[in-house]
Amino acid sequence: MLQRNWLKATISLALCVLMVGLAQPSRAAEESMQALMLRKLFATPLDGWKKVLEDNRNILDTSFFQRVEARIRWSIDNGQVDDALRFALAGDTAGSIVKRKTDYRVQMSQLFRHRGNLTLAADIINNVLVTDPDNSEAKFYQASLMHDNGHLIEAYPIYEELYKKNIHKAECAYRMGLIDVQKQEILEARKHLQEAVKLDPKHDLARIELAKVEKFIDSATFAPPTSAAKNDKNAALPLTLPGESNINTENLMADASFAMSSNEMDKAAEIYGQIIAKDPKYVKAYVNLGAIYFQQGEFDQALRNFTVANKLSPNDYSITRYLGYCYEGLYDASGNQSDLAKASDYYKQSSTLNPGSELIKFDLHRITAKMSAKK
Repeated sequence: MLQRNWLKATISLALCVLMVGLAQPSRAAEESMQALMLRKLFATPLDGWKKVLEDNRNILDTSFFQRVEARIRWSIDNGQVDDALRFALAGDTAGSIVKRKTDYRVQMSQLFRHRGNLTLAADIINNVLVTDPDNSEAKFYQASLMHDNGHLIEAYPIYEELYKKNIHKAECAYRMGLIDVQKQEILEARKHLQEAVKLDPKHDLARIELAKVEKFIDSATFAPPTSAAKNDKNAALPLTLPGESNINTENLMADASFAMSSNEMDKAAEIYGQIIAKDPKYVKAYVNLGAIYFQQGEFDQALRNFTVANKLSPNDYSITRYLGYCYEGLYDASGNQSDLAKASDYYKQSSTLNPGSELIKFDLHRITAKMSAKK
């Protein structure tokens, strides 16, 4: 009996050793194929990455994503941000191909946000939304970054859109309430903060802000309501605000941002035109109007607006980067070499103004590849 059990154990051990021996070359071959594919991928311009990954979807398995995650962690730990971003972009693109939920770039953006590098965090999350514009989590995170940077007008319509879609609804209501307070739209603030507390009774920050707003309302002395607002319980409080013309401009910016989020680009463009007519030095209006024309492929119109914005704010790297995009778009449409050279010059300017941006490095890599292909 003992001899039989020993024999069975020996056979089982031999089978295990055999299986391990067979599996190891298979794993090694798979890893080698993935490494070769990644080399090819990183040697290809960004607009060709999706095709390379689609052609190799058979090796985009769990082991591939495990290796991508390990490489991202190693690169960040060793200070190689550009390497980490390359692998994060590769992992997210591969995930979209095989229908696997990935958020490598979002996680990277969050990491740099915690480290205080808000510019790089914003660049990375904007890159996510270029490739995945319906990513709700990325949108919420983008809005919170805007909020942190003081861009309240731009953040508000994103919160509003996500609130209507029941995504982070309580938090969006709370954040809209905070912005309402900043804009001194006190009744709107109370409404949103009440909604946040109702949706999440444990939201202590919303409770604190609501208490402040209600105390203000109870103690405030209001001006007599206008005849149009006498019977309107939701009318905004008639507070006296400093810089009335600036407030009007901000309201117009909010209207334009909302029109853009609703895909009413013509309406948004009209409003930005009104803002420019009212305040010819309002840089953000030129930038946003240029962005609308750029999205519509009207590069000449976009260039006019970005050029004015660049003169008003010559040290803003995002504007010079937009100018690079416009000239690159003109080159792609006509093949004019001078446009390609101008695109390269503006990307270099952007890199000089913001040398830490890994996304600008991608722009330079892409444009350099195009220039080399024409030589």
